[in-house]
Amino acid sequence: PTTSFSITTKTQCLDGNSFVFNNVTNENGNPNTYYQWGIFGKSPTSYTGKDMPNQILADTGWHDVILTAINDNNCQNSYSDKIYVAETPQVSIVGRNHCQGESLQWGHNLVLNNGTASYAWSFGNGGVSSQPNPNFTYTQAGDYTVQLTVTSSFGCVGKANDFPVSIFTKPTASFDSEYLLSRGLETDWKFAYTGTGADQLLWLFEDGQNDVGLAPVFKTFSATGDFGVTLQASTANGCRDSSSQTIFLKPELLMWIPNVFTPNIDGLNDDFGPNVTFGLEKYRLRVYDRWGSKVFETEDPENRWTGLDPNGEPIMPGMYAYQMSFRYVDNKLYVYKGTVLVERP
Repeated sequence: PTTSFSITTKTQCLDGNSFVFNNVTNENGNPNTYYQWGIFGKSPTSYTGKDMPNQILADTGWHDVILTAINDNNCQNSYSDKIYVAETPQVSIVGRNHCQGESLQWGHNLVLNNGTASYAWSFGNGGVSSQPNPNFTYTQAGDYTVQLTVTSSFGCVGKANDFPVSIFTKPTASFDSEYLLSRGLETDWKFAYTGTGADQLLWLFEDGQNDVGLAPVFKTFSATGDFGVTLQASTANGCRDSSSQTIFLKPELLMWIPNVFTPNIDGLNDDFGPNVTFGLEKYRLRVYDRWGSKVFETEDPENRWTGLDPNGEPIMPGMYAYQMSFRYVDNKLYVYKGTVLVERP
């Protein structure tokens, strides 16, 4: 006999496999032919008869299939082929509950000894990915079901158990800043939370002060100029947000100009000028004697008049007129005119 057989599908997945064998042996006119089938692998099996029933294999890997035909003249012939049982991918999802707007890298555990895998993720909100370990961001809070299907290069499909995930609401950390009043170098401010979703607030101020709670916060600052304020909002689930503002601390203008000074270099009341210099822009000070001659002029508020004339000589004791002008941090123009008495003990 000329032994031969065909196999419908030589490579099948472990789940649902069923191998169909078709005996096409040429008996060469001898109908009294004996057939012996054998499948050799992890779980060998045999069958005697011309047509072997469909075979369901319980083990993965390669299997040799051998058919031997023997006629009544004791002439025999064998034919062999191979079949492959591919494993079904075993996969599980690795993830966690997290916050709205947070990008999370999803992972998986996979058992696949042979072949390569392709991935199909579904995140329960229409989002999908074909990456092995994708990053995904939920923009809306809620409960979702994550699904993962893995297909091997042999076409075998493994599905992970559904993974429920809770996406927690992320708070917003917006706030309003309100200037109240100034007392000299001290300024009072009010800060009010205008965001949503927070269970706790932490206020951080540039000068080291801090505060907690959802109620409006009232603070007094002694600094001047640009000043940073940061708000950190959080929830019981650990979701966080923060925002920062730069406010401008504007002290009250408490200008005091002396009406007498004694330039005798004793360290006491030796010069003439403004008592504060912060925030004075476009500053100008001019001093005149009784005949209208200018004896001193400056545009630097730190440059105070020490009782010298333009030649660097001490001026005579007496009354002198002055005019001082500047624009303050409140953007108002201030002009002071008056007289100052120069005394030389």
